[in-house]
Amino acid sequence: MLERLVAETTIPVVAHLALFSHGDVVYASKVAGSRAPAVVTSIGVRLPAHLTATGRAILAALSKAQVDAIYPDAAALVTRTGPGPTTRAALHTLLDETRQRGWAIELGDITLDYASVAAPVIDHNGHPAAAVGITFRGGIVDDRQLELLGRGVRNAADALSRRVRGKL
Repeated sequence: MLERLVAETTIPVVAHLALFSHGDVVYASKVAGSRAPAVVTSIGVRLPAHLTATGRAILAALSKAQVDAIYPDAAALVTRTGPGPTTRAALHTLLDETRQRGWAIELGDITLDYASVAAPVIDHNGHPAAAVGITFRGGIVDDRQLELLGRGVRNAADALSRRVRGKL
């Protein structure tokens, strides 16, 4: 599925499958396309979920109360490169936007000049089991292309969700 996502994308990308663990995402699979950017998301790497598109996709599939339980301290959230939500209120606003859009976005919050989009994989209980995402050089896409990339990860995540639930 990740290989197909990379092949169907018209720009150089790295596709990921990430799992959620204690406020972080852990990368479980990765497929890089030709001329794809070098990314920090090797298999097994953990990153703060609120800073990554894959993490935001998973968090957006949870309720506000569940997100608050994951981030019980209302103090500032950690950042990596400067951008990104620094409070729970800012995170909730970002997650609301993600829910409305149907896919998550991250623009330079992990690596400056890189961007990612992702969508959650939903299990048979209606809970996020993982997220599918792609990372690319942020400066090479416009809003229309970003929308197409977002829809692409949404379609891939929906297909994987059907497989997880046993419905092909």
